[in-house]
Amino acid sequence: MNQLNQTTEYLKVLAHPLRLLIIRALRCNRQLSVGQLAGLCEVSQPSVSGHLRLLKDRGLLRKQRQGRQVFYRVSEPAMARIINCFGDKAD
Repeated sequence: MNQLNQTTEYLKVLAHPLRLLIIRALRCNRQLSVGQLAGLCEVSQPSVSGHLRLLKDRGLLRKQRQGRQVFYRVSEPAMARIINCFGDKAD
């Protein structure tokens, strides 16, 4: 039941179009900066940063600082399987 509860929490966090788009982008590109994600998602960096913070706080993402840039990547291996269930269309 613990795994089921964890999956439920992941799905709650992913129940936002921008967060789902961020996870999809990271799944395909492995690691991206805030600026790169903002460009891909066509939203402002502050907006992306807020969503990244939530995803990181819930344990779905890890961040790594390289100089002045911060790069994010998916931290939970099961995340790819969950996202694959939604298909690859970005509409």
